[in-house]
Amino acid sequence: MADPDVPSVRIDFPGETPVLEFSKSFSLKNDLVTITLTRLSIDIRASNGGDGLKPISLALSDIIGIHRRDGTISIHSYPRSEGGCFNGTKGEREHVCHTLQSTEIDEAALFELRTRQILANKPIDNDIMPQPTRMLVLINPASGSGSAPKRFGAVEHMFKQSNVQYTVTKTTHCQHAFQIASGLDLEQYDAIVCVSGDGLLSEVVNGLMSRPDWQACLDKITIGTIGGGSGNGLAKSILSVSNEIFTLTNIAFVVLKGQARKLDLFSCVQKGHPPLFGFLSVGWAMISDIDFESEYWRCCGGFRFTFTALLRLFCIRSYSAKLEFIPAKNVDFQASRGAGRRPLPQVDICTSQSTCVSCASAVNGDERRELTDYLEKLQKSAASSKEDDGVNVEDVAVEKEKNNSEEATSSSSSLSSSSSSGGFPSIDRSEQWEVCTDNFNVVWAMNVPHTASDMNTAPYAHFSDGTMDLLWVASSGTYFTSHVF
Repeated sequence: MADPDVPSVRIDFPGETPVLEFSKSFSLKNDLVTITLTRLSIDIRASNGGDGLKPISLALSDIIGIHRRDGTISIHSYPRSEGGCFNGTKGEREHVCHTLQSTEIDEAALFELRTRQILANKPIDNDIMPQPTRMLVLINPASGSGSAPKRFGAVEHMFKQSNVQYTVTKTTHCQHAFQIASGLDLEQYDAIVCVSGDGLLSEVVNGLMSRPDWQACLDKITIGTIGGGSGNGLAKSILSVSNEIFTLTNIAFVVLKGQARKLDLFSCVQKGHPPLFGFLSVGWAMISDIDFESEYWRCCGGFRFTFTALLRLFCIRSYSAKLEFIPAKNVDFQASRGAGRRPLPQVDICTSQSTCVSCASAVNGDERRELTDYLEKLQKSAASSKEDDGVNVEDVAVEKEKNNSEEATSSSSSLSSSSSSGGFPSIDRSEQWEVCTDNFNVVWAMNVPHTASDMNTAPYAHFSDGTMDLLWVASSGTYFTSHVF
């Protein structure tokens, strides 16, 4: 029996471990247990030193939610599976729930408070319960093969287990997500989660960027994705850099953990049209052909891209154009160009170390002002342009933006085909531009590593490195072009 003079709760100062320790009031499966809460884990062991209950250590990085009703606490954890014949896929997140009983409601409330404060990265020197993240979940029923509602239904229980509040809206028509994002009340939501392919995400991004308060939107709103489309390139890229395998449970887990990372945006400008903002890639020639022509096979999901690519490979098309771009620093472009090989990164390919999440996480005020000035110039140029010519490579400018938000970060480098006509923002010619005039089979600029869940097209890409990985194939036949895929 425990000594009645020994307190059941020990509270240490922030920064020390453990943060809390309960030794008398909690039980698990009818066994009296000692619970130790640190900033990294919840450790549970038998209080009487018996062999009936094996020690349990729950990593806080695996926990998505903790809920209390009076003296009953449920902890929802999703550790990675070790794999094996009966243990599921190795690396897939699997649900484990531990239910603790406490005879002291005040101690149970304190345990819940401190745990949720640590999970939310909040100070633990007060009694303020962190507010749940308020998520707007947008589901596109027409995305991919039409399985998005079913896919969200398969993980909705995880949203209920987590410490988030969510509202579900199904899109009903093209540009519906754009309309929602452009009119969103920033006081109602903290995040937008898209259950769809990359197309709905693009609508959301452009809806936010079309607002006068776009900068406040990007500072306030985090964007997440649960891949429910044909390509799911951003979802796969996020999982890849998070060291997670591509499963529905793992995607939902990453979204609910809410650990946002910065991501570059780029803008595409065409004569007579408002600017379009993107996050995944810019494709032209065969890439665009596959995108458009595969719409007929949308019911086939991601296989539609593979099937259409095979058809295009047997009937190669080429497009005459001029491509201009600035090579990233620390890449020996000329040395590899003659051999027809992709330029490989040297010691450091990242040109935006101050804003790249893989290098650092700061952005200064000068860069924010530069972005604001650029976007204003971009919008004025598009509005004043009256031309509506046919678009070729020379009519398109693609530039990486600078932003200190959860979704877009700094970049001044650009991949661009330029034009001096009136409808374009000015392009800096002070740097050395490379020019390639040829008959192109493929032109593809990637912002993230994966352009689809099964295509690691740009393995060297950082999320906020200030560059785009450019791939092109010119004057080539089926054999060489097929190596792109």
